[in-house]
Amino acid sequence: MSDLRKVQKTGGSTYIISLPKKWANANGVKVGDILTMVPGERGTLIIDPNYDDVDEPRKKRIVIRNEVPEHFLRRLISVYINGYNVIEIEARSAMSSEMKEAIRRFTRMVIGPEITEESINNVHIKDLLDTHGFGIQHAVKRIYRITYSMLSDSFEAVNKGESDIAKDVVSRDEDVDRLFWLISKQFNLMLKRPRCLQKEISVEESLNYYLVGRILERIADHARNISKHLLAVTDKNVTGKTPLSKQTHKYFRMAGKTSLGMLEGSFDSFIKGDCDLANKTIDRTWELKELYTSGISTIDGKNPKLSVAIAGIMESVKRAGMYASDIAEIAINMMENHN
Repeated sequence: MSDLRKVQKTGGSTYIISLPKKWANANGVKVGDILTMVPGERGTLIIDPNYDDVDEPRKKRIVIRNEVPEHFLRRLISVYINGYNVIEIEARSAMSSEMKEAIRRFTRMVIGPEITEESINNVHIKDLLDTHGFGIQHAVKRIYRITYSMLSDSFEAVNKGESDIAKDVVSRDEDVDRLFWLISKQFNLMLKRPRCLQKEISVEESLNYYLVGRILERIADHARNISKHLLAVTDKNVTGKTPLSKQTHKYFRMAGKTSLGMLEGSFDSFIKGDCDLANKTIDRTWELKELYTSGISTIDGKNPKLSVAIAGIMESVKRAGMYASDIAEIAINMMENHN
């Protein structure tokens, strides 16, 4: 609900407005307190009553009860994404080895948190990463580089029937997940603490980078899926031979080249703000769909397991390109908003 206030002038040059009493009481604002004012989008001004808490640790205390270790791991990731940089975990009795391992897995899976204290029923975790030196833009660009190499290498693995390359692609997916969780954490902190926002990037731009990071994470998942499908049907003792038939392989190579080109074009259009390049990238979706349909039609179905794997590979090639076109659409939307 909006609240109108009349601007007044005092001392000949200072503009003042009164604060809504209900808001001041709800946030514990008293006479003499210092408030922070942060310029926002379209001439708005954000008034933050939490002047002293920018660098204060955000603590979360968790008491373990009857929780499955895997479920608790997901809970820890959620706490991390929500911006807590100190996590105090307590159990009523001695923690099981499985629970301790889940906590250690968490610190290996995310960027920053480390175990600082540990006993039989307590674990303290602190995030040691200085997020001010690792902004959301840098993280998204890093995700793009990893995702592009994963997609390119997954295509090479299929072309050559190389299981080692495929395994490497699968392992790199964890790096993308870690970076995307970091982006999610930074975005959440920016929404909760406007003063954490980098001066060179607006709230809307941060949202666009977050959305692009999410799309890149999904493309990386499809690169992983391509590699997993290959590993399911590749003879570990034979390399240099693709499991695809000659005709299917022809369409796979063309579709792969198109999909990879769409990823490169879409991200370039986003970074450079190039609407023409974004539109050209989106226009290639029809080419990709036709190559996918042609490739699927060449699968003979004589070997059910192989046919399912090849169909899965072709589907992920198409989906990777379609997701790339979503990045191009974000680039267009961003440029129109700027204009």
